[in-house]
Amino acid sequence: MRVKWKLMYELAKQYYQEHGNLLVPARYIREDGIKLGQWIWVQRVAYKNRTIPKAERKNNISPLTNEQVKLLEDIDMEWDLIIQKKWLKHYEKAKEYYQEHGDLLVPYRYVCEDGTKLGQWISVQRRAYKNRIIPKEERNNTHAPLTDEQVKLLEKIGMVWQIVKLSLKTKIEHQWSKSLKKAENEILTKKYSSKTNEWLTEQFQLQEQNKLTRNQLAMLKNVGVYTTPVYHNYFKQALLDVFKQVLYYFRENRILIDSTEITRLGWTYEIWYEIFNKNEFGILDSKQYEVWKKIWFISKRKNKVFKIK
Repeated sequence: MRVKWKLMYELAKQYYQEHGNLLVPARYIREDGIKLGQWIWVQRVAYKNRTIPKAERKNNISPLTNEQVKLLEDIDMEWDLIIQKKWLKHYEKAKEYYQEHGDLLVPYRYVCEDGTKLGQWISVQRRAYKNRIIPKEERNNTHAPLTDEQVKLLEKIGMVWQIVKLSLKTKIEHQWSKSLKKAENEILTKKYSSKTNEWLTEQFQLQEQNKLTRNQLAMLKNVGVYTTPVYHNYFKQALLDVFKQVLYYFRENRILIDSTEITRLGWTYEIWYEIFNKNEFGILDSKQYEVWKKIWFISKRKNKVFKIK
């Protein structure tokens, strides 16, 4: 093996130890003036020349020997840059998934709209990650180990390397957190998808049924869910529904409903009565408000109205 080649190989090895890969830019020049990028490019050409007859080669670059190939592959030489470009293309799809869902827990059979089998690709990355610590002869697959740079890029978008089976309760909680994260992003951008609006409406219904935990209620409040248009519409409808219910009950019983009873949105009638009295949201029109004041006055005279703070 030529001395010059060995010297250049040692420099390539240094680059690999520093960067975790041999994806050296073609125009890369070391501080000492050595054109390492050009040398790496020549090695790729020399590798291809192993399968091209001498008469058909478009250059006079000698093919690499088996020993040289092994040495370069020991420091993760990537012979075909198309593979790297393909990796980056899939990575961008993974990035889009992360931005939409808040994680990289992609179902194995998940396929992007353009046909990219992202679920399978993510699974391959996990195997390639394991291959970083498994000797080549002991691997049960042919996936090249991930480089340090690839690991950092994937971890930046929430890659989980080891998947454990989760309980049904944990899966539901995880899905709820994902939906909340998506809602938060849409609240920030003020762009609400129909799917998120449906999820928010479902949360308001669960709130009415007292099926949300205190922590969930606090999280919904913290991300601004109760300032969204869909909540205001839901609140408006709830208020009108309660008003109709109260009006019907009054006509039947000539008094107001017991204020301690739980009703819409998990609020007592006492809270609703306070909202009706103030009408600060302006949801009751003038006619409805006049009707309310009359039934409130009548119930108050009968001492059937609880004190409103």
